[in-house]
Amino acid sequence: MPSLLHSSTKLRCRNMGRSRRSGAAVVEFAVVVPLLFMVILGIIEFGRAMMVGELVNNAARTGCRQGVLNGSATSDIQTAVNNCVNSAGIGSTTINVLVNGTPADASTAVTGDSITVTVTAPFNQNSWIPTPVFLNGRSVSGNAVMRRE
Repeated sequence: MPSLLHSSTKLRCRNMGRSRRSGAAVVEFAVVVPLLFMVILGIIEFGRAMMVGELVNNAARTGCRQGVLNGSATSDIQTAVNNCVNSAGIGSTTINVLVNGTPADASTAVTGDSITVTVTAPFNQNSWIPTPVFLNGRSVSGNAVMRRE
C-alpha cells in the first residue's frame, strides 16, 4: 500500500508544477511570435526581390537579343522588353539602351558595336507585401550586353 500512496503524491506534485507554469508558455509565445512573423515576411520579401530580379534580367537579355539583329531599332528593343515584363506580371519598368556605352538609337549600331540594355523596376510596385518592410524604396535592375551582328 505504501507504493500507491507514494505514486499519488508524485502525481499531485507534477500537476501542481504545471499549473504554476501555464502562464509562462503564453508569455514566451507572445515574445517569439513577432520575431517569427518578421522572419517570415523577410523570407517572402527577399524571395520576391530575387524573383523580380531574375525576371527583369531575363527581359533585358530578351531585349538585347532583339537589339543585336540587323535592322533593329530601340523601339523594337522596348517592345520586346515590354512583352517580356508584361507576361511576367512586372509593372512600371524603365528601359535604357546604350550603343558603345552612350545613349543612342540601336539602329545606328554597326557590326561589332556593343548594345547594352538595362531594365529597372521599382520594388514597391512589384512586391507581394502591400508595404515592403526591408526593401521599401529600392529598385531591382538587370542588364545585358551583346555585340551587334
